[in-house]
Amino acid sequence: MLIISVAFSLWFFSDGPTVRSLTSGTVIEVNKGTTTSFRTSNKVTLVTVKVRLDDGSIVRLPVFGMQLAKGDRVYILAENDSDGQTRYKLKELIQRF
Repeated sequence: MLIISVAFSLWFFSDGPTVRSLTSGTVIEVNKGTTTSFRTSNKVTLVTVKVRLDDGSIVRLPVFGMQLAKGDRVYILAENDSDGQTRYKLKELIQRF
């Protein structure tokens, strides 16, 4: 019975295939914000970048483990869902300016 329930939920809630593509862009803005963690009381820094993609659109992305500056070129993974939504993930630095 459990197998039938899992199979039905996978079939019923599947949105269709996700199309992934790799694109690139230029960092046009870097924002850093610092706050205090409620759980540990340590200072936490969140870094986000605004990137102009090669097609001209602009996206804001969180940065984890990279030091980026204005003018840097980066690779971005774009995931297009069947419902038309696009999610972007920062992949890696191409070239530092």
